[in-house]
Amino acid sequence: MFSVQALIIVALLLLNAFFVVAEFALVRVRATRLEELVQRQDWRARIAKHAQEHIDAYLNTVQVGITLASIGLGWVAEPWAAKQLQPLLTALGVTSPRTVHLTAFLVGYLTITFLHVVLGEMVPKSIAIRRTEPAALWTAPVLNLFHRLLLPLTWLMTGCASLVLRLLQIPPASPEEAYSEQELRLLLAAARRSGALKETEAELTERVFSLGDKRAKDIMVPRVDMVYLSTTWSLQENLRVAQQYDYTRFPLCEGDPDKVV
Repeated sequence: MFSVQALIIVALLLLNAFFVVAEFALVRVRATRLEELVQRQDWRARIAKHAQEHIDAYLNTVQVGITLASIGLGWVAEPWAAKQLQPLLTALGVTSPRTVHLTAFLVGYLTITFLHVVLGEMVPKSIAIRRTEPAALWTAPVLNLFHRLLLPLTWLMTGCASLVLRLLQIPPASPEEAYSEQELRLLLAAARRSGALKETEAELTERVFSLGDKRAKDIMVPRVDMVYLSTTWSLQENLRVAQQYDYTRFPLCEGDPDKVV
């Protein structure tokens, strides 16, 4: 019985950890990266992309899974841990059955809670954050299976939650909005800091935002006012023009301004 209960406890911890990894990986993985992998015929990416496109339904599955695993862990692990501690407390001289039972229960509860938080929540969350793409690809097929198995239960719970929200007169969530200019600038800054974009690439991309505020005459010279150098002129004539206007750049033409070299 000891080994069976211990195996059940380990299995429930792993199940809880799996759902936590799946949740964080699904939320954090980039949709563009999944699309790229789908185009490479990666079947796991196809499942992950489907899950991300129906993220509300899959997150409901995750929440149900975590809740069931946590309830099962508390139901099995805490009495088992308390039972293992009772002989130790008796050996230490605690003779009152009530004190032994209460102390064993509290110590067992704290121990299982500690393991649950560390191994079932914190460690898998860190794994999903640090290894988002592999975590999303490896958990997607299994999460899809759980989604199908728990679909009746999640459908019922989602319906009840929607009913409560309607009673509270809370409108449904609006479709995901596109990034604003400020958010895109922040993303560019983060990409620059992380090294995902080179300095020159980030600068060129950021200049796109100011391009729409400019008019053609702000960055271009009318043809009739264009100052140019010509291959048909002498070196001295070209130097005279360059010194007279003191521009940093001159178009080089073959006699006619329309024939830029």
